[in-house]
Amino acid sequence: MLLVAGIAAAVAAQAEATKLTFTAEFGTPLLDPAPLTENVSATLHASLKVTNESHQAIRFSRFRSLLPEIVDAGGVVVPFDHGANGSREVTAADYPLLSAGQSLLIPLVGTLTLANGQLNWKGGDFILGFWKVSPTNAPYRLRLQYQQTETVVGPLDAGSRIVRGIWTGEAVTDAVVLPLQFAN
Repeated sequence: MLLVAGIAAAVAAQAEATKLTFTAEFGTPLLDPAPLTENVSATLHASLKVTNESHQAIRFSRFRSLLPEIVDAGGVVVPFDHGANGSREVTAADYPLLSAGQSLLIPLVGTLTLANGQLNWKGGDFILGFWKVSPTNAPYRLRLQYQQTETVVGPLDAGSRIVRGIWTGEAVTDAVVLPLQFAN
């Protein structure tokens, strides 16, 4: 079962003819187990569905272009201190060409742990990070952020291939409540 978080994309498209929609799909329940309590880990399964509504094919990045984003009760984005382990090499397959009228699902899977005022993230894409959280700024909401700044990547696949024409921009989806239960 999926919870669809709708489209609230702040898209900086390269051309007016580029029509894209970004929709977050969250598993239900959002976290397993839920709610997330202190010193317990929970798995988050989400996906970003990108739909190409233009009349041309567009190349996207699936390589570390999708991150979770946390917003506090006041609507302020909580800073995410993160980094990536370099053990996974990028390949040409990480940059699929999305035909006109087609959709692409970019998965986001990770483990969240709430401990000592931090919400820790360990992503399936080798990204580790944390947000500083407190009960006074709860409830928190989760949304997905897609960001790609490079139009060319490479060399890839043993140094022989360069991928060009990657769509650049940023999109942020609508948010859903993140079920956190702080210790008293």
